[in-house]
Amino acid sequence: MTAQAYEPFHVRAAGDHVEVEGMSEADVESAIRLYRAVVQSQLDARATLQSQVNAAFIERGLQLVSEASQKQIVRNVALREALLEEEGFETYATLAALRDSNEKATRMWVSRRREKGELFTVELQGRTLIPTVQLTADGGLDAAIAQLTRTLLEAGLGSWELWTWLTSPTGRLSGDVPAQVVRTNARRANAAADRYADELRLAQDQVA
Repeated sequence: MTAQAYEPFHVRAAGDHVEVEGMSEADVESAIRLYRAVVQSQLDARATLQSQVNAAFIERGLQLVSEASQKQIVRNVALREALLEEEGFETYATLAALRDSNEKATRMWVSRRREKGELFTVELQGRTLIPTVQLTADGGLDAAIAQLTRTLLEAGLGSWELWTWLTSPTGRLSGDVPAQVVRTNARRANAAADRYADELRLAQDQVA
């Protein structure tokens, strides 16, 4: 079979559009549809290949995430669940009710204290939560906890990690809990926070 010969064509820019000489309008439309079909086929092929590669990893038991990372993720999830269930938290709405205020004013109050490093919040599924460990019974700021918070936030400790440290036994206090020790011996609790902050800064310097 003899290959069909096509007339030459020429494309040139004309202002905000292009003009094609040597092809009919129907030919141009057909060519554009063919090009788009080819591009879509390429995208589909790429997506199919990616799915096949992922499936191959799973079928062969190859780990996309290292075993150590998987275990760390599981530990973090379990720890956060324990904090939420055992230590408690407020939302903007519940804190507003506790403070006998409205939600807008409460958001502003939290924002100001957070900017000063006196208060921390955690994010969970798009929601902002305020751990109760740093609040008084009427929804005010616990000044003793705020001092520990400021020290560790300035050293770069993350919010979830800070919440954990405040409410868990630590070797820096011979197994005592910082949020409890600060009530009876603020100097001892603040010294422990200072030591932890120094360790965090040293670790950051070594990484840098």
